[in-house]
Amino acid sequence: MNLDALQEKVMVVESSKLFFKGSWEGLRDSNLDEYLAIITSQYSFLERSLVEYDDSFQQIIPYLVFRHQDSYFVIQKLKGSSETRLHHRYMIGVGGHINEDDDGPAVLEHGIKREWEEEVYYQGTYRKKLIGLLNDSSTPVSSVHLGLVYLVEGEHDKISSAEPEKMRGFFVHKDNLRKYYEGMDSWGQIVVRWLEQGEPVTNGVFC
Repeated sequence: MNLDALQEKVMVVESSKLFFKGSWEGLRDSNLDEYLAIITSQYSFLERSLVEYDDSFQQIIPYLVFRHQDSYFVIQKLKGSSETRLHHRYMIGVGGHINEDDDGPAVLEHGIKREWEEEVYYQGTYRKKLIGLLNDSSTPVSSVHLGLVYLVEGEHDKISSAEPEKMRGFFVHKDNLRKYYEGMDSWGQIVVRWLEQGEPVTNGVFC
């Protein structure tokens, strides 16, 4: 990770405020509005170097899972990516930190839109819904990040990586996701397991 990335200020929420009812492992798909209210009212921006290994804070990460019909857009991180720990790993979602430039009344929407446009090239309409909050304490890195997992449905499948030297993307039918499971990052594995349940009913709505 380069010095500029460590110096940027990113959205965080105190873990004690987020996990006031206790933490969970995996994808939580209930009471989402309650947790969104906490995030949007209790967030602050801190330098990433201060919180990267401090589990008293959760860095908020939108994680966008793109679907067209019955296939999902899967991304493989290449050597050009700055996230060396993810080289050659498969991911079923794209996203990243919300930073100070996104701040404002619609901070989450601004951050989601910016991350989407930075990560993929897609011209067309789409709709999205929040399907869950992802918590994974299995590693020191994942334990300080909380994922806001959105399912994004597009009107067509003409989507590609915005940075082909860093990521390559391709579609995988829902029945074949397990072929890439072992090579996925932990968040991708959690989302795939959730999808295999038949996409449980959540209180999220498409918008």
